[in-house]
Amino acid sequence: KFATAGEDPTGMAQKLSLTSKITAFQQYSTNGSLLDSSLTLEGTILDSVTTNLQSAYTLTQKSVNGAMSAADKKSIASELEQLQSQLYDLMNSKNADGEYIFGGNQSQTQPFVKDANGKYIFQGDTGQRLIQVAPSVQIAGNDSGLSLFQQVATRRTASADTGSNNLTVSVSSQSEFDAFYKNNYQFGSTGNNSYSIVTDNTVTPAQYTINDSGGNPLQTGDYIQNTAIIFNGLSLTPDVAAGGSQSFSLDAPKNDNVLNSISAMISALNDSTISDEDYSKMAADVEIHITNALDRIDITQGAV
Repeated sequence: KFATAGEDPTGMAQKLSLTSKITAFQQYSTNGSLLDSSLTLEGTILDSVTTNLQSAYTLTQKSVNGAMSAADKKSIASELEQLQSQLYDLMNSKNADGEYIFGGNQSQTQPFVKDANGKYIFQGDTGQRLIQVAPSVQIAGNDSGLSLFQQVATRRTASADTGSNNLTVSVSSQSEFDAFYKNNYQFGSTGNNSYSIVTDNTVTPAQYTINDSGGNPLQTGDYIQNTAIIFNGLSLTPDVAAGGSQSFSLDAPKNDNVLNSISAMISALNDSTISDEDYSKMAADVEIHITNALDRIDITQGAV
């Protein structure tokens, strides 16, 4: 309608405004395509990680079979080594521009390395690269490997306190104990995470009471020496006559790279001197750690 701004100043102002908006939305469209490509790649990689971790879980579970020979265990260890190598490569995946996907904002730094002690560590950061896809909408185009693979909760456990040598503590139901642990573990004070089993031989049958660190009773029942007491997913077996007390504590929570648990499993499989009890405990630790890693990845996949 006009050739110069002087012919229609208002029209020219509208034209410039619309041109600016068109340019912006063209950029949003380009950003959306880049975002889709980035998240599709991440999703594909996480699918592969899930498959490898599920295979590692199955092999770990299979190795607990008592009929396994030393040669069988070494064969499983070899398979786990291959899976571990594949997982390591997947965790250090790059996009088409050569940027590390799981390094946070440190896209030019390899996020996962093995240190001098043979431990897998993370050297990226927690950053996410936000991509503008609408005037008021930004969506993350990546996820940091710190929360995905490095800081994964290990198995939550409890142990008999020093001096309670006649008490055996084990986890009988991990899910039940995890719920109790989550609701009751107190950070910053070891003493507040201690519990006592007080037994009374002045009544028939003898009785036990489980108290928290403040002396508040949580559970009571008949006491039979060397018979397990089930308490919130724990199996507590005191091997002492009634009339005294034993104590146990919730172990401090730990997070670790799932690759380190697989390394520990490989070492256990190659160790001919390890006891069946220690081996079973190690396998249970690894299974829980892998399960927690799979849960974390599943949540991230949902976000992707």
